[in-house]
Amino acid sequence: MALTVPRCPEHKTVMKGAIDATLRQCARPGCQWEARRHRCRGRYALSDGPTRASRKATHAVFDLLWSDGHMRRRSAYRKLAKHLGMPLRRCHIRLFTVQQCDAVQTWACDILAKAAI
Repeated sequence: MALTVPRCPEHKTVMKGAIDATLRQCARPGCQWEARRHRCRGRYALSDGPTRASRKATHAVFDLLWSDGHMRRRSAYRKLAKHLGMPLRRCHIRLFTVQQCDAVQTWACDILAKAAI
């Protein structure tokens, strides 16, 4: 499986060296993106600061579904994939857009609210 070289989605340039384990620097000054290699497909999921923050907030809410015992982790991801209309193998929060993260947070909060009643 060939590895895809991460490119800056904004400037379409190949990312320069890593700032740390996941943060990559674009060729343009001040432009940096998180690049995480996706184990299943060998591709990189690029994200800017707001996207990283949204994914972190999404995990904080979504993880409550299984960590608080409302459902098993695998079941939570299956239901999430069905809700979003995507295959389970592609249902990774670290690959989601801000809009997908917002939808997940709303969905998870609805389930948690119903469980609290």
